Amino acid sequence: ALTGLTLVVGLAVGPPAAPADVVAEQLDAAHTGVSAQGLGPPLRERWRRVFDSSVPISHEVRWPLAAHGRVFITFQNRDGGPGQLHALHPATGETLWTQEVSGWLVGAAYDSGKVLLATRETLYAFDAVTGTPAWSRSQWPDRSGTGLDTAPVAADGVAYVGVIGALYAVNVGDGTVKWHREMSSRLAGIGV
Repeated sequence: ALTGLTLVVGLAVGPPAAPADVVAEQLDAAHTGVSAQGLGPPLRERWRRVFDSSVPISHEVRWPLAAHGRVFITFQNRDGGPGQLHALHPATGETLWTQEVSGWLVGAAYDSGKVLLATRETLYAFDAVTGTPAWSRSQWPDRSGTGLDTAPVAADGVAYVGVIGALYAVNVGDGTVKWHREMSSRLAGIGV
């Protein structure tokens, strides 16, 4: 997690490289943490964003994603309160749209034109271009109550998420459950 109120991204490395998508924690849905694009000198800051200058450093900027020509980040006070999802212009850091959700943030992912945002209670999908809510899911077949165990991971139009000791596959387009499997214990992370 990037701790603090400031997010610095968009390191410039000579001529602009072809854009690379970062769609989940550790860059990709498999969580490899490996990028085909190398970074080399000279590195310089392209832009910097302060999300709330009136608050001392008690917020966290987390789960940066880069996809669909945007940078997506989440932002939440460590003491609670609403979580925020911001879509930023990659060249300027300008806010393109913002959505606010209640509950503790768990993680974010991108697939098929949707940004997926999970809280401990709900999985949300937002249109990557407009920020319009596409769907949300807080009820899960064969589960009483809520309780997302993991951040979403998505690939090929399917989001995978751990919910109260089961693995669920969810259609990214409409939020319907495609299938689910019981696990022997609660999941700590998913890679596809």
